[in-house]
Amino acid sequence: FAKYYYRYQDTDEIFQYGDKLPAFDYGYQMWQYKSKGSVPGISGYVDMNIAFFSYSGFKVDSKEAEITVPKETITAVAGVKSTEPNIHDGVKAINSIGYEMEYNTYIYNSNGDSVDASTAYANAGIYKISYSFTDPKNGIIQKDITLNVVSPIQLNATKKSFTTQEGKSINLREGLSAKDANGKDATASVTYVITLNGVVVDEATAMNTTGQYNVTYSLVDSMGVQSTLKETSTLIVTPKETQASEQPSNGEDISSSSSSTEGSASSQSSEKNVNNE
Repeated sequence: FAKYYYRYQDTDEIFQYGDKLPAFDYGYQMWQYKSKGSVPGISGYVDMNIAFFSYSGFKVDSKEAEITVPKETITAVAGVKSTEPNIHDGVKAINSIGYEMEYNTYIYNSNGDSVDASTAYANAGIYKISYSFTDPKNGIIQKDITLNVVSPIQLNATKKSFTTQEGKSINLREGLSAKDANGKDATASVTYVITLNGVVVDEATAMNTTGQYNVTYSLVDSMGVQSTLKETSTLIVTPKETQASEQPSNGEDISSSSSSTEGSASSQSSEKNVNNE
């Protein structure tokens, strides 16, 4: 059908993909938007048309215009540039004629405010990425996905040295604190390994064997985005104290000394009895 817009009809302007199309209750396959066009090599006015079919005898693919994205949710770690995703990777915009189109990209925070990518990547939160383009037949085509910017995981082992005696167990989790990617307490998720000269030792063995051990704590990112964090402390196990046997300072045998004393006293008593007689 023919419907002339002033912007085209009496000017040198020609239709560009993304320009607004006439809206009707019925579909159409060709629109003559200008009757006073000009084409190099042709004298006089030329009708200018937009067609939604090929001239090879068949219609182009009737697939609706769309924007395709490889993932519905992408994740980054706030302030960690190496985790920032390429938000255009794999994104395609195809119009109703089958052409690949350029598209606009906007990022919105949870309040609906538009923010730039650097602001979003610096601040943890849930964002919406909106891709859009204007299709010559169907108007604005839009696709939204979620950008999840998480907090860096945290692990702190404030107690750097533990000391105990053989056979006495101690709490090796003392002084531990951790946070997950959502900023919640993750101390219970921290694991640790005890080693002696690079060899892994189970905790019961370590607590009953003299030596200086390394205790390595680990926190794994449950979202799989961040590298595992590690902290190290030292465990020193000393020998168990033993109680020495009591002995006289001069080294004499107590029973012998007692017998000798008793014998001397008996002899003296006998002498007294003789003299009295």
